[in-house]
Amino acid sequence: MELANTLAGMGVANYVLQEFRATGCDNEALVAAAIAGYPGEDTLASIAPLFPRFAMRRSH
Repeated sequence: MELANTLAGMGVANYVLQEFRATGCDNEALVAAAIAGYPGEDTLASIAPLFPRFAMRRSH
């Protein structure tokens, strides 16, 4: 949320989040730390109103 709030405060109009994809990631610790379903719907609902155009790219 901190990044989203900062970007919105700077006047960013387009904001797209992309869900983590383990495919092709060589960092085992990063893959192991991935949280399924993150970010949740509540988080997305909080971010979306901050930007005129907001999208979420899911990994599936």
